[in-house]
Amino acid sequence: NEPSSGQLYDDDGVTKQSIASKAYELITFTAKPMNHLHLTVSSTGKGYIGKPTRRSFTYIIHGKSYRQVTVNKQRI
Repeated sequence: NEPSSGQLYDDDGVTKQSIASKAYELITFTAKPMNHLHLTVSSTGKGYIGKPTRRSFTYIIHGKSYRQVTVNKQRI
């Protein structure tokens, strides 16, 4: 069980200099399996006009089942 990570890049789809002006959002996902699974989601960039105020993600965990899920230390 090795740690894994991935990234999602998003911008307005129009601005040609979005990377240079940091007018984007780069979301990084990290998963660290231990006796529990630790998922981290972080965001960088300045954002852009029309950027969603909330995002929804679906996680599919392969190879092991977990009986409990907590988000920000709150059990859900």
